[in-house]
Amino acid sequence: MNEHTDDQVKIQEAIGIMRETGSLEYAAGVAKDIVNKAWKEIESKFPDNDGRKKLKAFASYLVDRDW
Repeated sequence: MNEHTDDQVKIQEAIGIMRETGSLEYAAGVAKDIVNKAWKEIESKFPDNDGRKKLKAFASYLVDRDW
């Protein structure tokens, strides 16, 4: 678990385990929840302008993109 490796076989094995156990989907769901809760708390603190829209779009991109 504490191993840092460039061995592609080990890396692919670890990714396979994470996919099989659903840990990637779980982590993505947790990340989306964190972003959504944080956004609800701070949304009213930013003026309704292009910057706020870009910030929200960036936050959404970070948690919605496919790995």
